[in-house]
Amino acid sequence: MVTGGLGFDVKILRKIISLRKMEDQEREEVDQLLELYKAALGMV
Repeated sequence: MVTGGLGFDVKILRKIISLRKMEDQEREEVDQLLELYKAALGMV
């Protein structure tokens, strides 16, 4: 795990930034697909 100066995970911060750049509808679609795949894999 790579952390920044304040102890944050840089990889996760980059992902959050990329999600913020998305339109609300696109971000919602990504969230729904992630939930669908997690459910199919028994992760929820």
